[in-house]
Amino acid sequence: MVWTHRIRLVLAALTIALALSGCLFPGRQPGPVPGEAGSFRPKTVQAKEPPNILIAIDGTRCSVSADRYESTNEGDVAWCWWR
Repeated sequence: MVWTHRIRLVLAALTIALALSGCLFPGRQPGPVPGEAGSFRPKTVQAKEPPNILIAIDGTRCSVSADRYESTNEGDVAWCWWR
């Protein structure tokens, strides 16, 4: 009975460690995915495309207001709905 409890604790600890390390749930590769709705997150702006498009270093794009476009510089980190 004591061994069963210890085995369960060890298995639970291993499962948590693997989940936290990303082994069980690996992240997807960066970059745009066709048909994806996008994600709201910070990214570094690599370029700007007039009149209102920011382009991140991974190639994703974001449409912003004219004021925000003017106030954002290449190299800035911008929170946006990247697609």
